[in-house]
Amino acid sequence: MSTAIATPVQAGPVGEYVRKLCDSDPATALEIALAELERERALAARATEEYRALAEIDFDSKGQIVKANMAGLWRMAQSYASSRSVPEQYHGKPHDCFIALQMSFRLGCDAMAYMQASYVVHGKPGIEAKLATALLNTSGLITGRIQYKLEGTPGKDDRRCTATAIDAQTGQEVSATIDWAMVKAEGWLSKKGSKWQTMPDIMFRYRAATFLVRTYYSEVMMGMQTTDELDELADIGPDKGTVDAASVSSLEELADRLESPKENGAEETEEKPADEPVETMTQEQSEAADGDLFDKAQSAVEAGV
Repeated sequence: MSTAIATPVQAGPVGEYVRKLCDSDPATALEIALAELERERALAARATEEYRALAEIDFDSKGQIVKANMAGLWRMAQSYASSRSVPEQYHGKPHDCFIALQMSFRLGCDAMAYMQASYVVHGKPGIEAKLATALLNTSGLITGRIQYKLEGTPGKDDRRCTATAIDAQTGQEVSATIDWAMVKAEGWLSKKGSKWQTMPDIMFRYRAATFLVRTYYSEVMMGMQTTDELDELADIGPDKGTVDAASVSSLEELADRLESPKENGAEETEEKPADEPVETMTQEQSEAADGDLFDKAQSAVEAGV
């Protein structure tokens, strides 16, 4: 004997209708429940396809983002945040990855290259000088690459470095010079952990290049500060997520400090072991090592841009 039953629409929500129907007609209830489940899966699949269609993002042959919308960048940011390949300061932080992707898109560089050479201090994103240099070298705004000329006596006030480039539009040479007197006057040499004390010629190149970029091609950096410029900041407060940028000598150290900031006024009580003795080098060996390290670092960054 068949029993007339009301439709799911007449009975109200499907779940409630199926529960009421289970006692009187379990077979029909099961059929309705399976049909509803299939309908929901189809709707979810359709929504996913529509979302993916809206999440537009295109790359060029070098893997750089050339076209993207917000949905596309957000999907990509979630993928980056879940990857162990991204720098620690971006891992598990899709919102930070989103901003990094947006900045790399605007700067015209590879996303991973930007992440590896960037960090945030007190809410301000900064990039390392080597990335700023690589951005100009690959921008098309100059002919060839930035060239450097070191002159004077190492460690003396007459020591200086000039960064030069040939403007692609006018063909004229543009340059920026940093000398040892400026280094001392600005206090770069006396800062704790300053690389000016251990690798001055590399720092000369980085500083001169940064001055050149900021003076003649400010659009390359879009107003962002470099690592060295942020390192010169005074103490910026004990708030969580901020550090004394002046005491940070590397991106890795800064990332560690941002991940585990100290409590207000708290200081380490554990006695640190004495530094291992370091073998000294002659001035000629030091300059040769500086130059080799600089060339390797610059080539590595440009390869990722």
